[in-house]
Amino acid sequence: MSKLLTQLHRSIEARAELRQTRTDILKSLAPLQKNAFDTRRTNQYSDYNPRANLQYYHRSDPFISKPAAETIKVFFKLKTAADSIKEDFTGDPDYFSSYCRVLCAALDRTLRVEQQDGDFFQPQLDYLKELLYLRYRLGEDDIRRLSEKELRTIILDRDEKLAYKQIYAAYNNGGLMKQSAPEVKLQAANDTLVERLFGGVKATADAKNVKRSVTITIDDSIVDIKKEG
Repeated sequence: MSKLLTQLHRSIEARAELRQTRTDILKSLAPLQKNAFDTRRTNQYSDYNPRANLQYYHRSDPFISKPAAETIKVFFKLKTAADSIKEDFTGDPDYFSSYCRVLCAALDRTLRVEQQDGDFFQPQLDYLKELLYLRYRLGEDDIRRLSEKELRTIILDRDEKLAYKQIYAAYNNGGLMKQSAPEVKLQAANDTLVERLFGGVKATADAKNVKRSVTITIDDSIVDIKKEG
């Protein structure tokens, strides 16, 4: 027991000597100065600091770099196409298990849509870039070049059930029923004939009682031809 106490006492003395040595080295160096919030460099009432916990002397650099700003602009263009799909299929059970829902959620989370505080995070931007390339084979240049309709088609191609539902929805809404035009023309022709027959039938001050009748007679018969034996 005494041997253990002796070793413990020696270890305490050794740590005390090491601590004293570190203190002497620090005292021999130049005095340390801690830079905290410097309120002289910025007006806290007019200048907005997106991250309040950042020290102001770090704000000499732009909060959003130029490449990051271009990437955010491209992602907002893609979000417009993804949101149009979300509006069409919101409430559909297949939408909740689709890649499109995951993409919309990732865009909202990365672009801080709900918070609207501009607190963008570069690793999230990089993750979204990888997601778009691995799943949709889309790069920033592709999103800039393609239109919203083309981006919508590329997103739907990864969700087979949503793509099929869009086709049948277009059919049910009359998108594939353009061959019914002759029937509409026939109806318009009938309206013109009725208008020609009865368009001028109108009572006036001189002729207070006007009457016109149209008689249509249809004679249809079947003639039996007897075969001679």
